[in-house]
Amino acid sequence: MKLILEALGRMERQQAQRLGISGATLHKSEPSEADDRISLAQLRKLADRLLFAILDK
Repeated sequence: MKLILEALGRMERQQAQRLGISGATLHKSEPSEADDRISLAQLRKLADRLLFAILDK
């Protein structure tokens, strides 16, 4: 997830805003995903929003 967000080329706060989540949520989600601690529901939600952000770019 972090690599995708970096490829979008925005600061964390801008990425979170574009994804419709808070900066704190995004900040917590990245290490959770990397450590396999993120819930499947949260991962699906982020994936859907990431896809929309990529297609909307």
